[in-house]
Amino acid sequence: MATRAWALAACGRGAEAQEAINAALQSPARKTKGSLAEVHYKAGMSMLALSQRLGAVEYFALGSQLDPVGRWGRLCTEALQPAGGPGAGV
Repeated sequence: MATRAWALAACGRGAEAQEAINAALQSPARKTKGSLAEVHYKAGMSMLALSQRLGAVEYFALGSQLDPVGRWGRLCTEALQPAGGPGAGV
């Protein structure tokens, strides 16, 4: 559902993207920290696609805290870096 949210956001379908994010956050994926960090990363990317920077920062920060040494947590941390630093930055 998180990947679907990102795709919907990229198409400008914000309301549907938010519904998909909400569904992803309620899915069985939330049972492990790595999977939940993945949901938060993709939710953050969805928010960026919708030009909602503050929402993206919130999702990335949560994902980074959930799994700081895992792949998705590290991607969240990188996404929080300012432009010119490691990762894309928000």
